[in-house]
Amino acid sequence: MVVQVGIYLYDIFRIDETRQTFEADFYLTLRWHDPRLACKNGRAYEKDLSDIWHPHAFVRNRRDLVQTYESVEIAPDGSVVCGQRFQGLLSYPLDLKSFPLDRQILPIQITSFVYSPDQIQWAFDEQGTSKADKLSVLNWSIESMDTSVSIYRVAQVENGFVSCNFDMQARRFPAYYLTKVVLPLMLISFTSYLVFWLKTDQVIPQVSISVTAILGLITYWFTFQQNLPRIPYLTALDKYLISLMLLVFATLVQTVVTVNLADADQESLAVTTDQWMRWIFPALFLLVTSLAFQMGFRRSQGETEG
Repeated sequence: MVVQVGIYLYDIFRIDETRQTFEADFYLTLRWHDPRLACKNGRAYEKDLSDIWHPHAFVRNRRDLVQTYESVEIAPDGSVVCGQRFQGLLSYPLDLKSFPLDRQILPIQITSFVYSPDQIQWAFDEQGTSKADKLSVLNWSIESMDTSVSIYRVAQVENGFVSCNFDMQARRFPAYYLTKVVLPLMLISFTSYLVFWLKTDQVIPQVSISVTAILGLITYWFTFQQNLPRIPYLTALDKYLISLMLLVFATLVQTVVTVNLADADQESLAVTTDQWMRWIFPALFLLVTSLAFQMGFRRSQGETEG
Protein backbone atom coordinates (compact mmCIF):
# COMPACT_ATOMS: atom_id res chain seq x y z
CA MET A 1 0.00 0.00 0.00
CA VAL A 2 1.33 3.44 -0.98
CA VAL A 3 0.46 6.27 1.40
CA GLN A 4 1.11 9.92 0.51
CA VAL A 5 1.76 12.32 3.37
CA GLY A 6 1.45 16.10 3.33
CA ILE A 7 1.49 18.81 5.98
CA TYR A 8 0.22 22.37 5.89
CA LEU A 9 1.67 24.50 8.67
CA TYR A 10 -0.87 27.03 9.89
CA ASP A 11 1.25 28.60 12.60
CA ILE A 12 4.09 28.27 15.10
CA PHE A 13 3.26 30.13 18.29
CA ARG A 14 6.47 29.83 20.29
CA ILE A 15 9.79 28.02 20.58
CA ASP A 16 10.87 27.06 24.11
CA GLU A 17 14.61 26.36 24.29
CA THR A 18 14.49 25.47 27.99
CA ARG A 19 12.07 22.58 27.44
CA GLN A 20 13.18 21.89 23.86
CA THR A 21 9.64 22.18 22.53
CA PHE A 22 7.74 24.28 20.02
CA GLU A 23 4.01 24.93 19.80
CA ALA A 24 2.49 24.48 16.35
CA ASP A 25 -0.82 24.28 14.52
CA PHE A 26 -0.76 22.08 11.42
CA TYR A 27 -2.96 20.01 9.11
CA LEU A 28 -1.91 16.45 8.24
CA THR A 29 -3.13 14.94 4.96
CA LEU A 30 -2.93 11.21 4.19
CA ARG A 31 -3.82 9.79 0.78
CA TRP A 32 -4.06 6.16 -0.34
CA HIS A 33 -6.08 3.96 -2.67
CA ASP A 34 -8.20 1.06 -1.43
CA PRO A 35 -10.16 -0.70 -4.24
CA ARG A 36 -12.40 -2.33 -1.64
CA LEU A 37 -13.95 1.08 -0.92
CA ALA A 38 -14.88 1.79 -4.56
CA CYS A 39 -18.51 2.86 -5.00
CA LYS A 40 -20.49 1.91 -8.10
CA ASN A 41 -22.94 4.83 -7.88
CA GLY A 42 -20.17 7.27 -8.81
CA ARG A 43 -20.54 9.43 -5.72
CA ALA A 44 -17.97 10.34 -3.12
CA TYR A 45 -18.83 9.61 0.48
CA GLU A 46 -17.45 9.91 4.00
CA LYS A 47 -16.69 7.38 6.71
CA ASP A 48 -15.13 7.21 10.13
CA LEU A 49 -11.45 6.41 10.07
CA SER A 50 -11.96 3.52 12.48
CA ASP A 51 -14.33 1.83 10.00
CA ILE A 52 -11.78 1.45 7.19
CA TRP A 53 -8.20 0.38 6.75
CA HIS A 54 -5.74 3.20 7.50
CA PRO A 55 -1.98 3.45 8.06
CA HIS A 56 -2.21 4.39 11.76
CA ALA A 57 -0.05 7.47 11.27
CA PHE A 58 1.40 8.79 14.51
CA VAL A 59 3.21 12.05 15.24
CA ARG A 60 6.31 10.57 16.83
CA ASN A 61 7.79 13.70 18.41
CA ARG A 62 4.52 14.84 19.98
CA ARG A 63 4.79 16.15 23.52
CA ASP A 64 1.34 17.54 24.30
CA LEU A 65 -0.58 17.41 21.03
CA VAL A 66 -4.35 17.63 20.60
CA GLN A 67 -6.27 16.56 17.50
CA THR A 68 -8.92 19.21 16.84
CA TYR A 69 -10.38 17.98 13.55
CA GLU A 70 -10.64 14.85 11.40
CA SER A 71 -12.30 14.06 8.08
CA VAL A 72 -12.23 11.04 5.76
CA GLU A 73 -13.40 11.45 2.17
CA ILE A 74 -13.59 8.49 -0.22
CA ALA A 75 -13.75 8.94 -4.00
CA PRO A 76 -15.85 6.59 -6.20
CA ASP A 77 -12.69 4.74 -7.30
CA GLY A 78 -11.65 4.03 -3.70
CA SER A 79 -9.15 6.86 -3.29
CA VAL A 80 -9.09 7.98 0.34
CA VAL A 81 -8.16 11.43 1.65
CA CYS A 82 -7.80 11.67 5.42
CA GLY A 83 -7.31 15.10 6.97
CA GLN A 84 -6.37 15.71 10.60
CA ARG A 85 -5.63 18.99 12.32
CA PHE A 86 -3.34 19.13 15.35
CA GLN A 87 -2.35 21.82 17.79
CA GLY A 88 0.07 21.62 20.69
CA LEU A 89 3.66 20.96 21.72
CA LEU A 90 6.26 18.96 19.81
CA SER A 91 9.84 18.20 20.81
CA TYR A 92 12.91 19.07 18.75
CA PRO A 93 16.67 18.42 19.03
CA LEU A 94 18.33 21.54 20.40
CA ASP A 95 21.71 22.70 19.11
CA LEU A 96 22.97 25.91 20.70
CA LYS A 97 26.62 25.75 19.62
CA SER A 98 26.15 28.90 17.47
CA PHE A 99 23.85 30.70 19.93
CA PRO A 100 22.70 33.47 19.46
CA LEU A 101 23.46 33.16 15.72
CA ASP A 102 22.00 29.67 15.63
CA ARG A 103 19.55 27.86 13.40
CA GLN A 104 17.27 25.11 14.62
CA ILE A 105 15.42 22.28 12.90
CA LEU A 106 11.80 21.97 14.01
CA PRO A 107 10.60 18.52 12.91
CA ILE A 108 7.18 16.96 12.52
CA GLN A 109 7.84 13.22 12.34
CA ILE A 110 5.10 10.92 11.04
CA THR A 111 5.50 7.20 11.76
CA SER A 112 3.31 4.10 11.70
CA PHE A 113 4.08 1.67 14.52
CA VAL A 114 1.54 -0.84 13.20
CA TYR A 115 2.90 -1.58 9.73
CA SER A 116 6.46 -2.41 8.74
CA PRO A 117 8.33 -0.88 5.77
CA ASP A 118 7.42 -3.98 3.75
CA GLN A 119 3.70 -3.38 4.26
CA ILE A 120 3.52 0.38 3.59
CA GLN A 121 5.40 2.57 1.15
CA TRP A 122 5.42 6.19 2.21
CA ALA A 123 5.55 9.05 -0.29
CA PHE A 124 5.39 12.81 0.13
CA ASP A 125 2.49 14.84 -1.16
CA GLU A 126 4.48 17.81 -2.47
CA GLN A 127 1.38 19.81 -3.43
CA GLY A 128 -0.11 19.29 0.02
CA THR A 129 3.05 20.38 1.86
CA SER A 130 3.48 24.09 2.54
CA LYS A 131 3.20 26.72 5.26
CA ALA A 132 1.39 29.96 5.93
CA ASP A 133 3.12 33.15 4.78
CA LYS A 134 3.04 34.77 8.23
CA LEU A 135 3.69 32.96 11.50
CA SER A 136 3.19 34.19 15.06
CA VAL A 137 6.52 33.08 16.54
CA LEU A 138 8.70 35.97 17.72
CA ASN A 139 12.46 36.34 17.16
CA TRP A 140 12.49 33.51 14.61
CA SER A 141 12.17 33.14 10.86
CA ILE A 142 10.88 29.86 9.42
CA GLU A 143 12.74 29.82 6.12
CA SER A 144 11.79 26.49 4.56
CA MET A 145 10.26 23.06 5.08
CA ASP A 146 12.34 20.09 3.96
CA THR A 147 11.15 16.49 3.65
CA SER A 148 13.10 13.31 4.26
CA VAL A 149 12.57 9.64 5.08
CA SER A 150 14.47 7.82 7.82
CA ILE A 151 14.26 4.54 9.70
CA TYR A 152 13.25 4.79 13.35
CA ARG A 153 14.99 1.95 15.15
CA VAL A 154 13.33 0.10 18.01
CA ALA A 155 15.17 -2.60 19.95
CA GLN A 156 12.35 -5.13 19.68
CA VAL A 157 11.81 -4.64 15.93
CA GLU A 158 14.44 -5.85 13.50
CA ASN A 159 13.68 -3.60 10.51
CA GLY A 160 12.45 -0.58 12.47
CA PHE A 161 9.72 1.78 11.29
CA VAL A 162 9.68 4.31 8.48
CA SER A 163 9.57 7.93 9.62
CA CYS A 164 8.42 10.72 7.29
CA ASN A 165 10.13 13.89 8.46
CA PHE A 166 8.98 17.43 7.77
CA ASP A 167 11.89 19.59 8.92
CA MET A 168 11.27 23.31 9.28
CA GLN A 169 14.44 25.38 9.10
CA ALA A 170 14.24 28.09 11.76
CA ARG A 171 16.71 30.99 11.94
CA ARG A 172 16.96 33.08 15.09
CA PHE A 173 16.85 36.87 14.90
CA PRO A 174 19.87 37.77 17.09
CA ALA A 175 18.99 41.45 17.61
CA TYR A 176 17.38 40.84 21.01
CA TYR A 177 20.41 39.02 22.43
CA LEU A 178 22.90 41.39 20.82
CA THR A 179 21.27 44.42 22.47
CA LYS A 180 20.15 42.85 25.76
CA VAL A 181 23.11 40.55 26.44
CA VAL A 182 26.14 41.04 24.19
CA LEU A 183 26.21 44.85 24.30
CA PRO A 184 26.01 45.04 28.13
CA LEU A 185 28.75 42.41 28.41
CA MET A 186 30.93 44.44 26.06
CA LEU A 187 30.36 47.64 28.05
CA ILE A 188 31.05 45.93 31.38
CA SER A 189 34.29 44.41 30.15
CA PHE A 190 35.44 47.59 28.44
CA THR A 191 35.23 49.52 31.73
CA SER A 192 38.43 47.74 32.77
CA TYR A 193 40.15 49.74 30.00
CA LEU A 194 39.96 52.77 32.30
CA VAL A 195 42.71 51.41 34.56
CA PHE A 196 45.32 52.27 31.94
CA TRP A 197 44.41 55.95 32.18
CA LEU A 198 44.83 56.19 35.95
CA LYS A 199 48.06 57.10 37.69
CA THR A 200 50.17 54.17 38.85
CA ASP A 201 49.83 55.21 42.50
CA GLN A 202 46.02 54.93 42.38
CA VAL A 203 46.02 51.26 43.33
CA ILE A 204 42.59 50.96 44.92
CA PRO A 205 40.64 52.49 41.98
CA GLN A 206 42.53 50.31 39.48
CA VAL A 207 41.89 47.07 41.37
CA SER A 208 38.29 48.04 42.09
CA ILE A 209 37.54 48.67 38.41
CA SER A 210 39.00 45.32 37.28
CA VAL A 211 37.38 43.27 40.05
CA THR A 212 34.03 45.00 39.54
CA ALA A 213 34.17 44.25 35.81
CA ILE A 214 34.88 40.56 36.43
CA LEU A 215 32.11 40.25 39.02
CA GLY A 216 29.74 42.14 36.73
CA LEU A 217 30.39 39.73 33.86
CA ILE A 218 29.88 36.68 36.06
CA THR A 219 26.71 38.02 37.69
CA TYR A 220 25.14 39.15 34.44
CA TRP A 221 25.89 35.84 32.74
CA PHE A 222 24.59 33.64 35.55
CA THR A 223 21.36 35.64 35.55
CA PHE A 224 20.93 35.18 31.82
CA GLN A 225 21.78 31.46 31.94
CA GLN A 226 18.54 30.82 33.83
CA ASN A 227 16.70 31.20 30.51
CA LEU A 228 18.72 28.49 28.76
CA PRO A 229 18.80 24.72 29.26
CA ARG A 230 21.80 23.05 30.86
CA ILE A 231 23.89 21.80 27.97
CA PRO A 232 27.19 19.86 28.03
CA TYR A 233 29.02 22.18 25.62
CA LEU A 234 29.94 25.82 25.21
CA THR A 235 27.88 28.09 23.01
CA ALA A 236 29.41 30.82 20.87
CA LEU A 237 28.29 33.34 23.48
CA ASP A 238 29.91 31.27 26.27
CA LYS A 239 33.24 31.32 24.44
CA TYR A 240 32.98 35.06 23.89
CA LEU A 241 32.23 35.65 27.57
CA ILE A 242 35.20 33.53 28.66
CA SER A 243 37.44 35.52 26.31
CA LEU A 244 36.18 38.79 27.81
CA MET A 245 36.75 37.51 31.35
CA LEU A 246 40.32 36.52 30.48
CA LEU A 247 40.88 39.94 28.95
CA VAL A 248 39.57 41.70 32.06
CA PHE A 249 41.63 39.40 34.29
CA ALA A 250 44.69 40.36 32.24
CA THR A 251 44.06 44.01 33.10
CA LEU A 252 44.03 43.08 36.78
CA VAL A 253 47.36 41.27 36.40
CA GLN A 254 48.80 44.23 34.51
CA THR A 255 47.66 46.54 37.32
CA VAL A 256 49.58 44.46 39.86
CA VAL A 257 52.66 44.56 37.63
CA THR A 258 52.62 48.34 37.21
CA VAL A 259 52.08 48.87 40.94
CA ASN A 260 55.09 46.69 41.74
CA LEU A 261 57.16 48.53 39.14
CA ALA A 262 56.21 51.86 40.70
CA ASP A 263 57.13 50.59 44.18
CA ALA A 264 60.48 49.45 42.80
CA ASP A 265 61.30 53.00 41.66
CA GLN A 266 60.60 52.11 38.02
CA GLU A 267 57.86 54.67 37.52
CA SER A 268 58.81 55.39 33.92
CA LEU A 269 58.55 51.70 32.95
CA ALA A 270 55.16 51.44 34.67
CA VAL A 271 53.88 54.49 32.78
CA THR A 272 55.23 53.12 29.49
CA THR A 273 53.47 49.81 30.13
CA ASP A 274 50.16 51.60 30.70
CA GLN A 275 50.65 53.61 27.52
CA TRP A 276 51.24 50.45 25.50
CA MET A 277 48.19 48.77 27.04
CA ARG A 278 46.03 51.72 25.97
CA TRP A 279 46.54 50.45 22.41
CA ILE A 280 46.89 46.73 23.04
CA PHE A 281 43.68 46.31 25.06
CA PRO A 282 41.24 47.80 22.49
CA ALA A 283 43.05 45.90 19.72
CA LEU A 284 42.60 42.61 21.58
CA PHE A 285 39.01 43.54 22.43
CA LEU A 286 38.17 44.14 18.77
CA LEU A 287 40.01 40.97 17.74
CA VAL A 288 38.12 38.80 20.23
CA THR A 289 34.79 40.34 19.24
CA SER A 290 35.36 39.99 15.50
CA LEU A 291 36.55 36.38 15.85
CA ALA A 292 33.52 35.51 17.97
CA PHE A 293 31.10 36.86 15.37
CA GLN A 294 32.98 35.25 12.47
CA MET A 295 32.99 31.84 14.15
CA GLY A 296 29.31 32.17 15.01
CA PHE A 297 28.36 33.04 11.43
CA ARG A 298 30.54 30.27 9.97
CA ARG A 299 29.05 27.64 12.26
CA SER A 300 25.57 28.93 11.49
CA GLN A 301 26.25 28.65 7.76
CA GLY A 302 27.63 25.16 8.29
CA GLU A 303 24.43 24.11 10.06
CA THR A 304 22.40 25.43 7.13
CA GLU A 305 24.45 23.59 4.52
CA GLY A 306 24.40 20.41 6.59
